[in-house]
Parts: sequence; structure tokens; C-alpha cells
Amino acid sequence: MTRFTVGLVGAGPAAQAIHLPTLARHSDLFEVSAVMDIDPALACAVAAPIGAFHTTSLEELLARGGLDVVVIGSPNQFHATQIEAACAAGVRAILAEKPLVNAHGEIDAVLRALTASGTQLVVGAMHSYDPAWLAAQAAIEGAAGPWHVRCVCFIPGNERFEDAAATMVRPVEAASRSADAGPHPPPPTPAELIRGGVLGLAIHNLPHARVFVPELDGLLAARTVEPWGYTITAQGPA
Repeated sequence: MTRFTVGLVGAGPAAQAIHLPTLARHSDLFEVSAVMDIDPALACAVAAPIGAFHTTSLEELLARGGLDVVVIGSPNQFHATQIEAACAAGVRAILAEKPLVNAHGEIDAVLRALTASGTQLVVGAMHSYDPAWLAAQAAIEGAAGPWHVRCVCFIPGNERFEDAAATMVRPVEAASRSADAGPHPPPPTPAELIRGGVLGLAIHNLPHARVFVPELDGLLAARTVEPWGYTITAQGPA
């Protein structure tokens, strides 16, 4: 049976609690041979137990050659350029975390790279396959609309779930690495909080909402909610 070599881009919680355990369960098919993270200590700590090469450079990871699959679990703003680089390096398949890109213009570049290289892309929208959601989707399929859709989510801190899934290695906070770290950045604006919340957390459930409202006519209102959260009101076609 063919085994595919995997390069891991981003060694944070998603890689440690989800990607690596999943790949380990299918070790007859996949072997993680390289790990990349901009934090050298984190890259080394995650790669060492599995005997993988580690680096802080995507270029070095891809230049080693022999990678069949690249798993991209880096921050959202890097996805597009990293997908393009993996395509150019000739990998056969890419698993990219959601959101795939941060802006409409980026998707055009990604599509061009995929088309030119023939690389297969999978976006990690795993909650679309949750049994409870599939049952709910089947129950409403074909029901007449329009609907009023309201989604309320409570998401506790992820760390306890991550720690239950794997022995986590966490990066040292930048401020504690050096006494000369400088002033803290200004607090995010409400718009930045909402954007970060949608792209970082709501993205898990947006595919579900789109089953009810596949298109939007416009955004009616958006505001932050204390202590942390947001409400968004949008309208779909009548």
C-alpha cells in the first residue's frame, strides 16, 4: 500500500490536537516527515517525537522535495501564499484550514495555482460532516422558506479540549521571551474584533448557515457584545 509523505505547516493547537492524531490513526497511509513553524522551539518540540525534520521556513520545507501532502494550519492571512507555494513545489494534495483565504482577490490566485499544478485541495470544514448536523440538514431539506435564522453559540476556552486530545506544547508568549519586547499593541477596534471572531470561530458554522441562507442581500448591522462576542444581522433574498 502506498504511504504519502506529509509536511505540516503550523505546529499550533490544531496541528497537535487534530491533524497529528488523525494522521497517526492512518499511519498505514500517511507519514509526517517535516514540520514548519515560525517558532523554532515549537517546531522542534512537535517534530521530535515523530522523528520528523523541523524548520522555521516554508521554503526549506518545500525544497526538501518528496512531499505528497501539505497540511496548512497557519494563521489565516498566510493561507493563500502558502497554498500557491505548495502548488509550485509540486505537492499532490493540500489540506488547508478554514477560512481558505481572507479576501476575494486571494481566491483567484489560489484557483490559478491549483489549476496550473493539478494539486487537489481540501478545506477542513469538518463540522459539515458532524452526525447531528447531517441529521438536522436532512430534516429541513425541502422545507419551504423563507426562514428567520438565529444562531447563538457559547464557546468555552479551547485549551481544556486541546489538552484532553493531546499532550500540548505551547509557544512562549512573545512578551515573556524578552524584557525589551516594547509597548503592547493598541487594543483591537470593534470591527477588528468582529472580523477576527467570524474568521476565527464562526467560520466553523458558516457552512451550516449557508444551507438556510446561501446568499446575502446585505449586512444590516454588526456590533460587539461584552465581555466578548458579537451579533450580526444580515438579510438574504426574499
